[in-house]
Amino acid sequence: MLNEKIQPALTAALYMTVILMAAAGIHQLTQAYFEANPRPTPLAQPTITVSASGEAVGVPDVAKITIGVVSDGTTVAEVTAAGNTTMDGILAVVKGAGVQAEDIKTVSYNLSPSYNYKVKPYQIEGYSLNQAVRLTVRQLDDVGAIVDQATQAGANSVGTPVFEIDDPDQMQAEARAEAFTKAQVKAESLAKAAGVQLGDIVTFSENTNASPRPYYSEEYALLGEKDAAVAPSFEPGSQEATIEMSVTYQIK
Repeated sequence: MLNEKIQPALTAALYMTVILMAAAGIHQLTQAYFEANPRPTPLAQPTITVSASGEAVGVPDVAKITIGVVSDGTTVAEVTAAGNTTMDGILAVVKGAGVQAEDIKTVSYNLSPSYNYKVKPYQIEGYSLNQAVRLTVRQLDDVGAIVDQATQAGANSVGTPVFEIDDPDQMQAEARAEAFTKAQVKAESLAKAAGVQLGDIVTFSENTNASPRPYYSEEYALLGEKDAAVAPSFEPGSQEATIEMSVTYQIK
């Protein structure tokens, strides 16, 4: 009775084993066939790659100016008191002229000794304090007046104003659009000359190093006597942004 129940199960297991062995054999034979007869690699989609540049011109809308005070004295207390008092006066003047606190940044504060090299060992004979702030002026018509007022307040070191575009994204977008247009025209011309049709864009890349170049005004010399200062005139000029694009198209 027990054998009658076990016999069908054993028969089914035997059939399954045979099927699995047959399948494994077929798989091995198939794999061996394709290893001996590899299928040809399908041809890649033909493409054409072109490069083009686009340019856009904008007018700077901010100016960055470094204004400093150099103070000398025989003691640290004397030098720092004189220099800090002068700088405080300068900051009050430029803020009164419309420069916001967030647009004023200290970029230098350097106190160093001065030595008498005629005696040995060398002796400290005084101190020099060099401090400077960088102003971001957003009303370009006020640049000359702000520089003049700062020098009248005691600034004796003024750097060359740098004119920039505060938000260059729009100008770069215009340059990018021009680069794409030029790339399309160039690719269509090449495709026509080759007797093929231009397809969709496959990929593209941009030279991210391209950026607007800042415009430097004429050098504004260090000033001597306060009453000798005359309000200078600064011209912001213009800036160019250049975008380099590489675009790959399908060809048909």
